[in-house]
Amino acid sequence: MDRATRIAEFLKKDNDAEDYACWRELIKADILKKGRNPQTNALIQFYGSSSMDAANLLAQQYSFLSHKDSVYVDTVLHTFETLCKDGLMYRYNSPDDFGQPKSSFTVCTFWMIKSLYLIGREIQAIEMFEQVLQYSNPV
Repeated sequence: MDRATRIAEFLKKDNDAEDYACWRELIKADILKKGRNPQTNALIQFYGSSSMDAANLLAQQYSFLSHKDSVYVDTVLHTFETLCKDGLMYRYNSPDDFGQPKSSFTVCTFWMIKSLYLIGREIQAIEMFEQVLQYSNPV
């Protein structure tokens, strides 16, 4: 709805932009109420879950939350704590149609590096970046 609002504003469709913005705020409020673990203050994989999902690191990139928002900061820290193994990030660790995830997802590692940097953990982000470079190959 955020992008729909921006497009409507660009096209000077003020009534549509206002409607979309209203929906955007309702959806955001619902996610922050039902899609956040009250104990950790972090966004969760899905409503009713306590599992983490590295995709929530994109909340800042898509302008859903500011990098200074406590929910975003707590999401980054709890995601790192829960899904990082040997310097690499898993997308999630809950079983899916293929069973328990057994491998990391490299793009999630880069999402984490950026997120750590944005929340002020620059040294940790640089160290993680340097570590992931050690896994590179000539291809």
